[in-house]
Amino acid sequence: MLAAAEIRRNAARGNHAVTFSEIPAFLGLPSMHDKDGFWDPFLQACEETDTVVCMHIGSSSKMPSTSADAPAAVGSTLTYMNAAMSLTDWLMSGLFEKFPRLKIAYSEGQIGWIPYVLERADAVWEDNRGWGGVARRCCARRRSTTTSTSTAASSTTRTASRTSTRSAWTT
Repeated sequence: MLAAAEIRRNAARGNHAVTFSEIPAFLGLPSMHDKDGFWDPFLQACEETDTVVCMHIGSSSKMPSTSADAPAAVGSTLTYMNAAMSLTDWLMSGLFEKFPRLKIAYSEGQIGWIPYVLERADAVWEDNRGWGGVARRCCARRRSTTTSTSTAASSTTRTASRTSTRSAWTT
């Protein structure tokens, strides 16, 4: 993938940040949930080179609004929503499991919504992962990298992994 080569080339020049769409699917690109791992070479290069994936509000070229006739102030108030949806995609995609040292950053998305999204994502993980579509994605990767077969060890692995993902957002 050309993007991965560019990440490595720029990292060698001292650049360790790259701009990325907050919601690539809005641009007709594969989503963060792509089953074929479309973004994997790019994200692997970012992880290997300590390159931060940076997203800015509006980078998916679609801004939220409540209706076509809503005043611009409504859309401006809701601009954080794309960042919140984007973070949820990242958290539920299994990509932080696959690339545990990967770092992402949001610009101008505000910060007040982050605790709510993390709290809700934790609740969904704990209560709904069996039918929520994330257990296959996240747990399968954990099982393939965990040698222990005990339920307690598996539970500890899940908790530690979610904790490390959360701490990535709070540090």
